[in-house]
Amino acid sequence: MSNNALMHIKRLLTDSYPPSLEGEFTGNAELVEIHNDIQAIREILAAFADDNFSVKIKESGVVFDSLRTVQEHVNSVFILMRLVEQGNFSRGYPLTNSFAIAFNRMMSQFDSVLSSIKDEKKALQARESRLKYLADYDPLTGLMNRRAFMEQALAKLRMAALNGESCGIVMIDIDYFKKFNDTYGHLAGDAALKHFVKVISQAMRKDDFLGRYGGEEFMFFFCKADKQTGVAIAERLREKLVNSPVPMEGGPVSLAASFGVAMASDMEATVIDEKFIENLIHNADIALYHAKNTGRNKVVVF
Repeated sequence: MSNNALMHIKRLLTDSYPPSLEGEFTGNAELVEIHNDIQAIREILAAFADDNFSVKIKESGVVFDSLRTVQEHVNSVFILMRLVEQGNFSRGYPLTNSFAIAFNRMMSQFDSVLSSIKDEKKALQARESRLKYLADYDPLTGLMNRRAFMEQALAKLRMAALNGESCGIVMIDIDYFKKFNDTYGHLAGDAALKHFVKVISQAMRKDDFLGRYGGEEFMFFFCKADKQTGVAIAERLREKLVNSPVPMEGGPVSLAASFGVAMASDMEATVIDEKFIENLIHNADIALYHAKNTGRNKVVVF
């Protein structure tokens, strides 16, 4: 190869702007091949320098195969890094070499740690939900306890005040429940409480709700009803309970309850707060005890 050809190759390798192939060089097939290969390599490396690893590598040979391998590595790393940024460690490196093996091992460990964290988070959320349920609900009947009932009733009362709706609370006490327990046992008493809840829940309107005050005493909230309608609702519940005896091994046993109704509209208040609902429950309780002291199994309004 002539000195001019060698100088042309040197300029191809070192000059910022490579010389074009012209004149006597165009007839030198060996030089043309070398020129084209170096020019292609320069273009590929220039694209890589500009962070463009999508350039099409068409030529074959050791150098071009090596550049193609580098391109595949870098493209894979870019893809995997985007997944890592998204918290996805499940994708493996597609090539097989020492780097790929180490990288895939690291990704697998990250994925395992992430899965473990997700499992622990789910378990923690489940425990929190369970604790919240235990804090708000009676374990025997599944009803809201006194605190949760008052919170929900307070929210409903405030909404009703804004909408100009009439609401009330009914205190309910199962009649002669101690005698029932003494006669049939506490397990039967628990079954009777569950039966009571089932009967009342099936008979009440969908927007009304029931809570357990304690023992055999329950609270019932109704809305969008005046005093006359509230009493009628309580009377319907009372009749439903009387006509739904508790199923027992020795035969059905009748169950009855006393009801005390108190209307929120009967109370004067500048603000609806916990004190307001406590007074409302107190009024319903007064009506309840009047019902119990005047024969039981009846509805009395405050």
